[in-house]
Amino acid sequence: VTGLASLLSGLAADTLGRKRLILLSSFICTVAVLLMGAASGPNAFAMVMLGRTFNGIGTGLALQVSQCFVAEIAPKHIRGLLGASFELFINIGILMGYIGGWALSGLPVGTAWRLMIGLGAVPPAVVLLVMPCMPESPRFLLGAGRADEAERVLYRIYAPAEAAAALQEMQEEAAKHAGAGSGAGLLTTARLVLCAPAPRTRQLAHAALMTAFLQQASGVEAATYYTPEVMEAAGVEDEASLQLATIAMGAVKVSVIGVAAAVVDRCGRKPLLVASNAGIAAAQLLLSASFASGGMLWAALAGQCLFMATFSAGVGPCTWLLIPESFPLAARGVGVGIATFINRMAAGGIALVFSSLIRTLTPAGTFLFFAMCAAGAAAYTSACVVETKGLSLEEIHSEQPRSNGAAARAPAAAADPARTVLVRSE
Repeated sequence: VTGLASLLSGLAADTLGRKRLILLSSFICTVAVLLMGAASGPNAFAMVMLGRTFNGIGTGLALQVSQCFVAEIAPKHIRGLLGASFELFINIGILMGYIGGWALSGLPVGTAWRLMIGLGAVPPAVVLLVMPCMPESPRFLLGAGRADEAERVLYRIYAPAEAAAALQEMQEEAAKHAGAGSGAGLLTTARLVLCAPAPRTRQLAHAALMTAFLQQASGVEAATYYTPEVMEAAGVEDEASLQLATIAMGAVKVSVIGVAAAVVDRCGRKPLLVASNAGIAAAQLLLSASFASGGMLWAALAGQCLFMATFSAGVGPCTWLLIPESFPLAARGVGVGIATFINRMAAGGIALVFSSLIRTLTPAGTFLFFAMCAAGAAAYTSACVVETKGLSLEEIHSEQPRSNGAAARAPAAAADPARTVLVRSE
Protein backbone atom coordinates (compact mmCIF):
# COMPACT_ATOMS: atom_id res chain seq x y z
CA VAL A 1 0.00 0.00 0.00
CA THR A 2 2.81 2.39 0.93
CA GLY A 3 4.64 1.68 -2.33
CA LEU A 4 1.55 2.18 -4.50
CA ALA A 5 0.70 5.41 -2.68
CA SER A 6 4.21 6.74 -3.23
CA LEU A 7 4.02 5.80 -6.93
CA LEU A 8 0.83 7.79 -7.44
CA SER A 9 1.85 10.62 -5.14
CA GLY A 10 4.09 12.12 -7.82
CA LEU A 11 1.08 13.13 -9.89
CA ALA A 12 -0.67 14.43 -6.78
CA ALA A 13 2.40 16.48 -5.78
CA ASP A 14 2.53 18.05 -9.24
CA THR A 15 -1.21 18.81 -9.16
CA LEU A 16 -1.94 19.83 -5.56
CA GLY A 17 1.52 21.13 -4.73
CA ARG A 18 4.07 19.91 -2.22
CA LYS A 19 2.60 21.80 0.74
CA ARG A 20 -0.99 20.67 0.26
CA LEU A 21 0.05 17.05 -0.21
CA ILE A 22 2.09 17.13 3.00
CA LEU A 23 -0.98 18.46 4.83
CA LEU A 24 -3.16 15.78 3.24
CA SER A 25 -0.77 12.96 4.13
CA SER A 26 -0.50 14.22 7.72
CA PHE A 27 -4.30 14.39 8.02
CA ILE A 28 -4.65 10.82 6.70
CA CYS A 29 -2.00 9.51 9.12
CA THR A 30 -3.58 11.30 12.09
CA VAL A 31 -7.05 9.92 11.36
CA ALA A 32 -5.65 6.44 10.65
CA VAL A 33 -3.79 6.27 13.98
CA LEU A 34 -6.80 7.49 15.96
CA LEU A 35 -8.98 4.91 14.19
CA MET A 36 -6.61 2.11 15.20
CA GLY A 37 -6.38 3.35 18.78
CA ALA A 38 -10.17 3.53 19.09
CA ALA A 39 -10.74 0.00 17.74
CA SER A 40 -13.06 -2.01 20.00
CA GLY A 41 -15.92 -4.47 19.97
CA PRO A 42 -16.58 -7.13 17.33
CA ASN A 43 -15.27 -4.86 14.55
CA ALA A 44 -11.98 -4.09 16.28
CA PHE A 45 -9.86 -6.11 13.86
CA ALA A 46 -11.52 -4.52 10.84
CA MET A 47 -10.94 -1.04 12.31
CA VAL A 48 -7.27 -1.79 12.94
CA MET A 49 -6.77 -3.12 9.40
CA LEU A 50 -8.60 -0.14 7.90
CA GLY A 51 -6.46 2.20 9.98
CA ARG A 52 -3.30 0.36 8.90
CA THR A 53 -4.33 0.68 5.25
CA PHE A 54 -4.95 4.42 5.51
CA ASN A 55 -1.73 4.84 7.49
CA GLY A 56 0.15 3.10 4.66
CA ILE A 57 -1.42 5.49 2.15
CA GLY A 58 -0.51 8.53 4.23
CA THR A 59 3.03 7.26 4.79
CA GLY A 60 3.53 6.58 1.08
CA LEU A 61 2.41 10.10 0.20
CA ALA A 62 4.66 11.60 2.88
CA LEU A 63 7.72 9.57 1.83
CA GLN A 64 7.57 10.97 -1.68
CA VAL A 65 6.49 14.57 -1.17
CA SER A 66 8.71 15.30 1.86
CA GLN A 67 11.83 14.53 -0.16
CA CYS A 68 10.72 16.85 -2.97
CA PHE A 69 9.76 19.68 -0.64
CA VAL A 70 13.02 19.68 1.33
CA ALA A 71 15.22 19.44 -1.79
CA GLU A 72 13.33 22.20 -3.60
CA ILE A 73 13.24 24.72 -0.76
CA ALA A 74 16.66 24.23 0.87
CA PRO A 75 19.62 26.50 -0.02
CA LYS A 76 22.20 24.47 -1.92
CA HIS A 77 24.95 24.84 0.69
CA ILE A 78 22.82 23.16 3.40
CA ARG A 79 20.60 20.96 1.21
CA GLY A 80 22.60 17.91 2.26
CA LEU A 81 22.05 18.62 5.95
CA LEU A 82 18.33 19.17 5.54
CA GLY A 83 17.87 16.31 3.07
CA ALA A 84 19.70 13.81 5.27
CA SER A 85 17.54 14.96 8.18
CA PHE A 86 14.69 13.15 6.40
CA GLU A 87 16.23 9.82 7.47
CA LEU A 88 17.32 11.28 10.81
CA PHE A 89 13.79 12.15 11.88
CA ILE A 90 12.44 8.81 10.67
CA ASN A 91 14.86 7.11 13.03
CA ILE A 92 14.13 9.55 15.84
CA GLY A 93 10.49 8.52 15.46
CA ILE A 94 11.45 4.85 15.59
CA LEU A 95 13.56 5.50 18.70
CA MET A 96 10.65 7.32 20.34
CA GLY A 97 8.53 4.25 19.59
CA TYR A 98 11.09 2.01 21.34
CA ILE A 99 11.17 4.33 24.35
CA GLY A 100 7.37 4.54 24.42
CA GLY A 101 7.06 0.76 24.33
CA TRP A 102 9.52 0.42 27.20
CA ALA A 103 7.85 3.17 29.26
CA LEU A 104 4.36 1.71 28.79
CA SER A 105 5.36 -1.93 29.31
CA GLY A 106 4.20 -1.90 32.94
CA LEU A 107 0.63 -0.90 32.10
CA PRO A 108 -2.19 -3.37 31.42
CA VAL A 109 -2.00 -4.70 27.87
CA GLY A 110 -5.39 -3.28 26.89
CA THR A 111 -4.28 0.20 27.91
CA ALA A 112 -0.65 0.06 26.79
CA TRP A 113 -1.25 -0.79 23.14
CA ARG A 114 -3.89 1.92 22.73
CA LEU A 115 -1.61 4.55 24.23
CA MET A 116 1.29 3.31 22.15
CA ILE A 117 -0.69 3.61 18.92
CA GLY A 118 -2.34 6.85 19.98
CA LEU A 119 1.02 8.55 20.54
CA GLY A 120 1.67 7.99 16.84
CA ALA A 121 -0.90 10.69 16.09
CA VAL A 122 1.27 13.38 17.70
CA PRO A 123 3.91 13.86 14.91
CA PRO A 124 1.42 14.21 12.00
CA ALA A 125 -0.77 16.46 14.17
CA VAL A 126 2.24 18.72 14.79
CA VAL A 127 2.88 18.86 11.04
CA LEU A 128 -0.75 19.85 10.50
CA LEU A 129 -0.27 22.75 12.91
CA VAL A 130 3.14 23.90 11.64
CA MET A 131 2.90 23.34 7.87
CA PRO A 132 0.47 26.21 7.16
CA CYS A 133 3.26 28.59 8.26
CA MET A 134 5.66 27.16 5.66
CA PRO A 135 5.93 28.54 2.11
CA GLU A 136 5.12 26.43 -0.93
CA SER A 137 8.06 25.09 -2.96
CA PRO A 138 9.15 27.91 -5.30
CA ARG A 139 10.15 25.36 -7.94
CA PHE A 140 6.66 23.83 -7.91
CA LEU A 141 5.13 27.32 -8.19
CA LEU A 142 7.32 28.18 -11.16
CA GLY A 143 6.57 24.87 -12.85
CA ALA A 144 2.85 25.52 -12.35
CA GLY A 145 3.13 28.91 -14.06
CA ARG A 146 2.91 30.94 -10.85
CA ALA A 147 6.15 32.86 -11.35
CA ASP A 148 5.18 35.87 -9.21
CA GLU A 149 4.44 33.64 -6.21
CA ALA A 150 7.69 31.73 -6.75
CA GLU A 151 9.63 35.00 -6.75
CA ARG A 152 7.99 36.14 -3.51
CA VAL A 153 8.82 32.85 -1.82
CA LEU A 154 12.44 32.96 -2.97
CA TYR A 155 12.94 36.48 -1.59
CA ARG A 156 11.27 35.35 1.62
CA ILE A 157 13.54 32.39 2.30
CA TYR A 158 16.84 33.37 0.61
CA ALA A 159 19.12 36.40 0.75
CA PRO A 160 18.37 38.79 -2.17
CA ALA A 161 21.47 37.83 -4.23
CA GLU A 162 20.73 34.12 -3.79
CA ALA A 163 17.06 34.60 -4.63
CA ALA A 164 17.81 36.45 -7.87
CA ALA A 165 20.33 33.84 -9.02
CA ALA A 166 18.04 30.94 -8.07
CA LEU A 167 15.08 32.50 -9.89
CA GLN A 168 17.09 32.88 -13.09
CA GLU A 169 18.29 29.27 -12.94
CA MET A 170 14.76 27.99 -12.30
CA GLN A 171 13.32 29.98 -15.21
CA GLU A 172 15.97 28.58 -17.56
CA GLU A 173 15.25 25.04 -16.33
CA ALA A 174 11.48 25.51 -16.71
CA ALA A 175 11.91 26.88 -20.24
CA LYS A 176 14.07 23.90 -21.21
CA HIS A 177 11.28 21.47 -20.26
CA ALA A 178 8.33 23.64 -21.31
CA GLY A 179 5.26 21.56 -22.09
CA ALA A 180 6.32 18.58 -19.97
CA GLY A 181 5.80 17.66 -16.36
CA SER A 182 2.80 19.16 -14.57
CA GLY A 183 -0.38 17.83 -16.10
CA ALA A 184 1.37 15.04 -18.01
CA GLY A 185 0.56 11.42 -17.25
CA LEU A 186 2.65 9.07 -15.15
CA LEU A 187 4.04 7.14 -18.13
CA THR A 188 4.62 10.27 -20.19
CA THR A 189 6.60 11.95 -17.42
CA ALA A 190 8.56 8.78 -16.64
CA ARG A 191 9.49 8.47 -20.32
CA LEU A 192 10.63 12.10 -20.28
CA VAL A 193 13.41 11.20 -17.86
CA LEU A 194 14.22 7.55 -18.49
CA CYS A 195 14.43 8.07 -22.26
CA ALA A 196 15.58 11.69 -22.21
CA PRO A 197 17.83 12.75 -25.11
CA ALA A 198 20.22 14.46 -22.69
CA PRO A 199 22.76 11.86 -21.48
CA ARG A 200 23.25 13.53 -18.09
CA THR A 201 19.51 13.51 -17.36
CA ARG A 202 19.33 9.79 -18.16
CA GLN A 203 22.41 9.01 -16.08
CA LEU A 204 21.08 10.88 -13.05
CA ALA A 205 17.64 9.28 -13.27
CA HIS A 206 18.94 5.73 -13.77
CA ALA A 207 21.41 6.13 -10.90
CA ALA A 208 18.65 7.41 -8.59
CA LEU A 209 16.38 4.44 -9.34
CA MET A 210 19.25 1.96 -8.92
CA THR A 211 20.35 3.59 -5.66
CA ALA A 212 16.79 3.31 -4.34
CA PHE A 213 16.84 -0.43 -5.08
CA LEU A 214 20.36 -1.05 -3.79
CA GLN A 215 19.54 0.49 -0.41
CA GLN A 216 17.30 -2.51 0.26
CA ALA A 217 19.48 -5.02 -1.60
CA SER A 218 22.15 -4.42 1.03
CA GLY A 219 20.14 -6.66 3.36
CA VAL A 220 18.88 -4.17 5.93
CA GLU A 221 15.73 -6.25 6.42
CA ALA A 222 17.85 -9.35 7.09
CA ALA A 223 20.11 -7.59 9.59
CA THR A 224 17.09 -6.17 11.43
CA TYR A 225 15.39 -9.57 11.44
CA TYR A 226 18.33 -11.20 13.24
CA THR A 227 18.92 -8.44 15.80
CA PRO A 228 16.90 -10.15 18.61
CA GLU A 229 18.73 -13.47 18.03
CA VAL A 230 22.13 -11.78 18.20
CA MET A 231 21.11 -10.01 21.41
CA GLU A 232 19.93 -13.24 23.01
CA ALA A 233 23.14 -15.00 21.99
CA ALA A 234 25.06 -12.19 23.73
CA GLY A 235 23.23 -12.97 26.97
CA VAL A 236 20.47 -10.34 26.77
CA GLU A 237 17.51 -12.60 27.38
CA ASP A 238 14.79 -11.01 29.54
CA GLU A 239 12.28 -8.71 27.84
CA ALA A 240 13.22 -5.55 29.76
CA SER A 241 16.91 -5.93 28.91
CA LEU A 242 16.08 -6.60 25.26
CA GLN A 243 14.02 -3.42 25.17
CA LEU A 244 16.82 -1.36 26.70
CA ALA A 245 19.37 -2.87 24.30
CA THR A 246 17.10 -2.03 21.38
CA ILE A 247 16.78 1.56 22.65
CA ALA A 248 20.57 1.79 22.92
CA MET A 249 21.04 0.57 19.34
CA GLY A 250 18.39 3.01 18.14
CA ALA A 251 20.17 5.87 19.93
CA VAL A 252 23.50 4.92 18.33
CA LYS A 253 21.85 4.79 14.91
CA VAL A 254 20.31 8.26 15.38
CA SER A 255 23.69 9.63 16.49
CA VAL A 256 25.51 8.24 13.45
CA ILE A 257 22.88 9.62 11.06
CA GLY A 258 23.22 12.98 12.79
CA VAL A 259 26.97 12.97 12.16
CA ALA A 260 26.43 11.97 8.51
CA ALA A 261 23.91 14.79 8.06
CA ALA A 262 26.39 17.27 9.52
CA VAL A 263 29.24 16.30 7.16
CA VAL A 264 27.46 15.39 3.92
CA ASP A 265 27.68 18.92 2.49
CA ARG A 266 31.46 18.83 2.97
CA CYS A 267 32.23 15.20 2.17
CA GLY A 268 29.66 14.73 -0.59
CA ARG A 269 27.01 12.11 -1.22
CA LYS A 270 29.06 9.75 -3.36
CA PRO A 271 32.01 9.14 -0.97
CA LEU A 272 29.63 8.45 1.92
CA LEU A 273 27.59 6.02 -0.20
CA VAL A 274 30.70 4.15 -1.42
CA ALA A 275 32.23 3.91 2.07
CA SER A 276 28.89 2.93 3.59
CA ASN A 277 28.29 0.11 1.10
CA ALA A 278 31.84 -1.16 1.64
CA GLY A 279 31.24 -1.19 5.39
CA ILE A 280 27.93 -3.00 4.92
CA ALA A 281 29.69 -5.66 2.83
CA ALA A 282 32.24 -6.18 5.63
CA ALA A 283 29.45 -6.39 8.21
CA GLN A 284 27.53 -8.99 6.21
CA LEU A 285 30.73 -11.03 5.80
CA LEU A 286 31.14 -11.04 9.60
CA LEU A 287 27.54 -12.21 10.04
CA SER A 288 28.08 -14.90 7.41
CA ALA A 289 31.27 -16.06 9.19
CA SER A 290 29.38 -16.16 12.48
CA PHE A 291 26.77 -18.53 11.08
CA ALA A 292 29.33 -20.59 9.14
CA SER A 293 31.39 -21.17 12.29
CA GLY A 294 28.38 -22.39 14.24
CA GLY A 295 27.95 -19.32 16.44
CA MET A 296 31.02 -17.10 16.66
CA LEU A 297 29.51 -14.53 19.04
CA TRP A 298 32.07 -11.77 18.60
CA ALA A 299 31.63 -11.87 14.81
CA ALA A 300 27.83 -11.70 15.14
CA LEU A 301 27.96 -8.73 17.53
CA ALA A 302 30.64 -6.93 15.50
CA GLY A 303 28.76 -7.56 12.26
CA GLN A 304 25.46 -6.33 13.68
CA CYS A 305 26.97 -3.16 15.15
CA LEU A 306 29.08 -2.46 12.05
CA PHE A 307 26.05 -2.87 9.82
CA MET A 308 23.89 -0.44 11.81
CA ALA A 309 26.71 2.13 11.97
CA THR A 310 27.76 1.97 8.31
CA PHE A 311 24.21 1.84 6.96
CA SER A 312 23.31 4.90 9.02
CA ALA A 313 26.45 6.76 7.92
CA GLY A 314 25.66 6.73 4.21
CA VAL A 315 23.20 4.39 2.53
CA GLY A 316 20.39 5.29 4.93
CA PRO A 317 20.39 9.12 4.70
CA CYS A 318 22.19 9.70 1.38
CA THR A 319 19.79 7.57 -0.68
CA TRP A 320 16.83 9.79 0.21
CA LEU A 321 18.96 12.89 -0.32
CA LEU A 322 20.21 11.82 -3.75
CA ILE A 323 16.84 10.77 -5.20
CA PRO A 324 15.09 14.19 -5.44
CA GLU A 325 18.34 15.82 -6.57
CA SER A 326 18.51 13.45 -9.56
CA PHE A 327 15.33 14.44 -11.40
CA PRO A 328 14.66 17.68 -13.31
CA LEU A 329 11.82 19.95 -12.21
CA ALA A 330 9.43 18.76 -14.92
CA ALA A 331 9.63 15.16 -13.72
CA ARG A 332 10.75 15.44 -10.10
CA GLY A 333 7.42 14.55 -8.50
CA VAL A 334 6.84 11.47 -10.64
CA GLY A 335 10.52 10.48 -10.63
CA VAL A 336 10.78 10.56 -6.84
CA GLY A 337 7.50 8.62 -6.64
CA ILE A 338 8.85 5.88 -8.91
CA ALA A 339 12.11 5.67 -6.95
CA THR A 340 10.23 5.44 -3.64
CA PHE A 341 7.95 2.75 -5.11
CA ILE A 342 11.00 0.72 -6.19
CA ASN A 343 12.53 1.08 -2.73
CA ARG A 344 9.36 -0.03 -0.94
CA MET A 345 8.76 -2.94 -3.32
CA ALA A 346 12.36 -4.08 -2.88
CA ALA A 347 11.96 -3.95 0.89
CA GLY A 348 8.73 -5.95 0.75
CA GLY A 349 10.14 -8.42 -1.77
CA ILE A 350 13.27 -9.14 0.26
CA ALA A 351 11.22 -9.57 3.43
CA LEU A 352 8.93 -11.96 1.53
CA VAL A 353 11.70 -14.21 0.16
CA PHE A 354 14.07 -13.96 3.13
CA SER A 355 12.86 -17.20 4.76
CA SER A 356 13.21 -19.03 1.44
CA LEU A 357 16.75 -17.69 1.04
CA ILE A 358 17.63 -18.94 4.52
CA ARG A 359 16.34 -22.41 3.68
CA THR A 360 17.96 -22.53 0.24
CA LEU A 361 21.31 -20.83 0.85
CA THR A 362 21.58 -21.35 4.65
CA PRO A 363 22.02 -18.29 6.91
CA ALA A 364 25.75 -18.12 6.14
CA GLY A 365 25.11 -18.25 2.39
CA THR A 366 22.31 -15.65 2.62
CA PHE A 367 24.48 -13.09 4.38
CA LEU A 368 27.32 -13.84 1.96
CA PHE A 369 24.89 -13.07 -0.87
CA PHE A 370 23.98 -9.73 0.76
CA ALA A 371 27.68 -8.96 1.21
CA MET A 372 28.18 -9.46 -2.54
CA CYS A 373 25.20 -7.18 -3.24
CA ALA A 374 26.67 -4.46 -1.01
CA ALA A 375 30.08 -4.77 -2.68
CA GLY A 376 28.38 -4.49 -6.06
CA ALA A 377 26.50 -1.42 -4.83
CA ALA A 378 29.78 0.22 -3.82
CA ALA A 379 31.26 -0.47 -7.26
CA TYR A 380 28.13 0.77 -9.05
CA THR A 381 28.02 3.96 -6.96
CA SER A 382 31.68 4.68 -7.63
CA ALA A 383 31.23 4.24 -11.37
CA CYS A 384 27.78 5.66 -12.08
CA VAL A 385 26.50 8.03 -9.38
CA VAL A 386 27.03 11.75 -10.02
CA GLU A 387 28.23 13.93 -7.14
CA THR A 388 25.76 16.73 -6.37
CA LYS A 389 27.22 18.55 -3.36
CA GLY A 390 27.37 22.33 -3.58
CA LEU A 391 25.29 22.46 -6.80
CA SER A 392 21.81 23.90 -7.14
CA LEU A 393 19.16 21.52 -8.47
CA GLU A 394 19.36 23.32 -11.82
CA GLU A 395 23.16 23.13 -11.97
CA ILE A 396 22.99 19.38 -11.31
CA HIS A 397 20.97 18.91 -14.50
CA SER A 398 23.04 21.21 -16.67
CA GLU A 399 24.97 19.45 -19.41
CA GLN A 400 27.99 21.55 -18.42
CA PRO A 401 27.71 21.82 -14.62
CA ARG A 402 30.09 23.87 -12.52
CA SER A 403 32.67 21.88 -10.59
CA ASN A 404 31.51 20.79 -7.13
CA GLY A 405 34.43 22.54 -5.50
CA ALA A 406 33.69 25.90 -7.11
CA ALA A 407 29.99 25.55 -6.44
CA ALA A 408 30.58 24.67 -2.82
CA ARG A 409 32.72 27.77 -2.33
CA ALA A 410 30.28 30.12 -4.06
CA PRO A 411 27.56 30.18 -1.39
CA ALA A 412 30.04 31.18 1.28
CA ALA A 413 30.98 34.25 -0.71
CA ALA A 414 27.57 35.16 -2.13
CA ALA A 415 25.15 34.27 0.65
CA ASP A 416 24.79 35.83 4.05
CA PRO A 417 23.95 32.87 6.34
CA ALA A 418 22.29 35.22 8.80
CA ARG A 419 19.81 36.18 6.10
CA THR A 420 19.17 32.69 4.74
CA VAL A 421 16.08 31.71 6.66
CA LEU A 422 13.94 28.72 5.81
CA VAL A 423 10.78 30.02 7.42
CA ARG A 424 10.00 33.63 8.11
CA SER A 425 6.56 34.96 8.96
CA GLU A 426 5.05 37.35 6.48
